[in-house]
Amino acid sequence: MDGIQLNVFYKVLFVFFTVAFMLIFCGQKPISEQKRQATSITEKDSGKTLRLLTGQQFTLTLPDRIDGGYRFNKIQFDTTILKVDKHVEHLPAAGEALGKPGQAIWWFIGLKKGKTIVKITISRPWKKADSITVFSDTVMVR
Repeated sequence: MDGIQLNVFYKVLFVFFTVAFMLIFCGQKPISEQKRQATSITEKDSGKTLRLLTGQQFTLTLPDRIDGGYRFNKIQFDTTILKVDKHVEHLPAAGEALGKPGQAIWWFIGLKKGKTIVKITISRPWKKADSITVFSDTVMVR
């Protein structure tokens, strides 16, 4: 190979590796964005500590025992650290076995650094003094 052919060879090689690098790494999300992906927790996570970043979202899914007359009370947490972005309740599907619960789902977002306890209780409207804690978790936002 003479000098010109060798120069062209190196340029082609450089372009090949540049394109390969872009195809491999440019399709992935940045590490900071990967860390901000949503986390999902359930009643099995009660009593644990959840750690998330400011701006990160998490969902909490709990059984909704509406058939027993229970309703969720106001959620207790520090609203300066977390915010409820969305809340939905799904009734049990028609034809489901008696006593099968529905689902309640909350979407939370970490607003700023801090620590708070998320506590959810249920009660029957005619027995407001008798509430049952169904979920309690410590959330640390970094």
